Amino acid sequence: VDVLPPFPAPDPAAFALNILSVLMMYGPFYLANTG
Repeated sequence: VDVLPPFPAPDPAAFALNILSVLMMYGPFYLANTG
């Protein structure tokens, strides 16, 4: 019996890395604008 359903196309690790890279790129600009 499969407990976890198969994940959709991009795996969660790649998705998290993608979001992390975006945050690292735009984080300083966002903080500079809101600070």
